[in-house]
Amino acid sequence: MNNNNRDKIQIRLKFQPDAEWKTLSVEEGTTLEELMYQFDDQNHRDFLAAKTSRFEHKVVSIKKKIVQEEDYEFLDMSEPSANQIYQRSL
Repeated sequence: MNNNNRDKIQIRLKFQPDAEWKTLSVEEGTTLEELMYQFDDQNHRDFLAAKTSRFEHKVVSIKKKIVQEEDYEFLDMSEPSANQIYQRSL
């Protein structure tokens, strides 16, 4: 698919629980991982997953492709959900 033909989707990202939400317009099909490397300049290698909080309310992979408007809060080992993901991967 030609990247120039993909629709733009408005999302919000948060990289730490006490951080401000960052509103972005991204191309449909962009992965959370791509955004993580693009916008988080400090901790991106520590994130294991993201939590959605607008519609779905679930923990998702950072490999997830964005297909609808949503809020995504990245989770690192300090979050219980991410810690469980890590433990299950061992």
